[in-house]
Parts: sequence; C-alpha cells; structure tokens
Amino acid sequence: MAISIITRRTGDPKLIDTPVFHVGQSHEESAVAIFSSEDAATRYIDQAEWREEQTIAKIDESQLVDWLSKAKQHSVTHVALDLNRQSTTQSEQGAMVWKLDEPGTAAISILEELHRRSV
Repeated sequence: MAISIITRRTGDPKLIDTPVFHVGQSHEESAVAIFSSEDAATRYIDQAEWREEQTIAKIDESQLVDWLSKAKQHSVTHVALDLNRQSTTQSEQGAMVWKLDEPGTAAISILEELHRRSV
C-alpha cells in the first residue's frame, strides 16, 4: 500500500520536502500530512492552489517509520492523515492526527487505520 505525501518540486525524486503545518492553539507544535490516496493528496494540492510548486511522492509501508523519524528529527510533533483544506476544524476534515513521540508506534497506528479503511 502506497502512502502519498505532498512534496516540493525539486527535480530530485528521492528528496521529500513536505509542507509543515502549525497546530494547536499556541501554534508551537507542528504536523506533516500524509494521504491515503493520490486522489486525496491531489485534491489538497488543488484546493491550496499549489499545483505549480508541489507534487506527490509515494512511500510504502516499509518506509513510513523512517520518514516519520526524520520528520521528528526536524521538530515535527504530529502527523495528520487525509487533511481537507476546505474544512476548518479537525472534526470537519475527518483527518486523524497522531503524536510523533514514538514514530514506530505512530506508524503502526497509521497503517492499521489505512488497512481498516481499505476493507
């Protein structure tokens, strides 16, 4: 199962330079977004009008822990699944959010959710 990630168009397909979003009331925490499908990621890019600057990268299940660990090393505190830019609250978005205290645990929870959605 591939996981879609929004990334800056850099010309280097191995470099995933993804947007980081401020979260929480104080905006002191940050999140990266992942998407359960390429369609969901494309919808977000279109809604944000980022088509010129951003594209979609895919990682597989085996790469998720490493990718989340790298995000945590860059002070990212959360990961959100399937953000919807047109909704203003998390409950409206239907997005699920995990803390990145332990990237391996977050990855397991994300993969469980993705598998649950696919059945």
